[in-house]
Amino acid sequence: MSVIHAAGIHVRHAITRALATSNRSPMESTWRLLSARVAVDTRGRVVSSEITLRIELPHADLLGGDDEIGLVNPDGQHPLMARVPGHPGRLLDVFPVTWGRWARHLGEAVPPGIDPWLPRTAISLEAAAGYARAVGKRLPDAEDYRGAWGRARYPWGDRPEPLAGRASAPRFGEIPEVGMFPPTSAGFFELGCWLHQWTSEGGLLGGTPGLVSATGGAEPCGFRCVQEV
Repeated sequence: MSVIHAAGIHVRHAITRALATSNRSPMESTWRLLSARVAVDTRGRVVSSEITLRIELPHADLLGGDDEIGLVNPDGQHPLMARVPGHPGRLLDVFPVTWGRWARHLGEAVPPGIDPWLPRTAISLEAAAGYARAVGKRLPDAEDYRGAWGRARYPWGDRPEPLAGRASAPRFGEIPEVGMFPPTSAGFFELGCWLHQWTSEGGLLGGTPGLVSATGGAEPCGFRCVQEV
């Protein structure tokens, strides 16, 4: 195991640099983010980040204790997934599904002008559920999200932190890439922020505590997947 400090344009970029130092890719690594902070400009945009990352050996047993919470790819076989607190053997995507992942699944190119790391938005419940089934996963249910959310008002604590872009609508009407800001203590990015996300029951998890109605036309709307191990 090793502990590495790294800097980058945003948290995801800093993680990639830290793993590259150990000659590993994010898709093949087991790691835990120990600390992360970002610097923002006068408009609230991320301009740099610093992280401390611990790279660990894969855990053979996913039914262990709380030491696995926040560990990404704990068994070495589920890239970019982390355990849902309170649900042993249940792994949730640390990022929402991006345009890059969506396009690779379809065997197509990302549409011109779209960053591959942008979340796949403007998607229906049926299309999101179909993607999840096709990759051997499912959409998270409300209980999955409650476990990942935690007990505080927001996944990171009790304050909305609007300057960090974690709550309310996207800043300046621009949808940011995933992984710009630090994840929750359980390892999940883009929870409790501007991005509404589908649940298997047909609800949407938004930037305020709890679930909101799917009939409310909440946008932008994306999704992530969960898998039983």
